[in-house]
This record gives sequence, structure tokens and C-alpha cells, in this order.
Amino acid sequence: LQKYQKKLYNWVITSQHVSSASGIEHVYFRQIHSGIEIYGTESSIHLFSNGETLKANNRFISDLAAKATGGSNPSQN
Repeated sequence: LQKYQKKLYNWVITSQHVSSASGIEHVYFRQIHSGIEIYGTESSIHLFSNGETLKANNRFISDLAAKATGGSNPSQN
């Protein structure tokens, strides 16, 4: 997954481990926009040892850039 992360800059891996009991790799990630991690977009993929997907959960916001509001330099009051 890290090879894909280098190509896609809209998500970051937050946790990753392999189960010693099942050998299944669990990878958790979160969507980012302009370098900011987006709360509520926690997603995951669970892979068998051969790389096949067991289950994937996607909570990403589609077309996030178009839905984002606010300026790039917010003021602090």
C-alpha cells in the first residue's frame, strides 16, 4: 500500500499491522485535503497474506475539493 500512497496524496495510513493469529494485514487510513486530515473519513482495508482483499471500508468524502469551504489562510480571532 505504501507504493500507492506515494502516488496518491489524498490519504494517509494511520495504523497498519498483521494479525499473528490469522496472518491478515489490517490497514487503517484517513482522507486528507490540503495537508489536513479529515475527521470522520477513517477507512480500512483487510488483506489476506496473498494480497487478496478480505474486506474494505471506505468513508471518504467524494469530490472533497469541490465541497471544501473556507480560505487557505484562516484568521484567528
